Amino acid sequence: MYDQGALKSPRLTIAREIEGDILDFAQRQAQEAELSKDPAQKQVSLGIAAFLAGVAIEDALRRLCDAHGVTYDTQKSSIAKLQTVLYQPSKQIEIISQSENKQITAWGDTRNKGDHGKFADITHTEVVSMIMGVRSFIERHLP
Repeated sequence: MYDQGALKSPRLTIAREIEGDILDFAQRQAQEAELSKDPAQKQVSLGIAAFLAGVAIEDALRRLCDAHGVTYDTQKSSIAKLQTVLYQPSKQIEIISQSENKQITAWGDTRNKGDHGKFADITHTEVVSMIMGVRSFIERHLP
């Protein structure tokens, strides 16, 4: 029944719910940052939010590869490596668009700032836009 599309895979449903929960938590961290009077705490909250949004897009990219039968190295499946296998115009592979590819690169950069403690380089607008963009990307590609 899964193959004919009559039923959704419980694994995919759960993965999507987890991504949604992660993005909800990221959004709460961004809201806390906005309300915080402590500049250091504000930046840490933004870093956490960027990291979490990055986790959600990385997982979504893995699922997108799986959904389209695109192989990737499961041991080295960073955002950059996943988007590379999803967008290869020279091989006629364009599961994501050129503009989405560029946006994912920017999201990966934001996540890396959070991962590497470069909290002062992260802006509230950048993180909130990332969270909203990742949600939209998941809706478009993995309904």
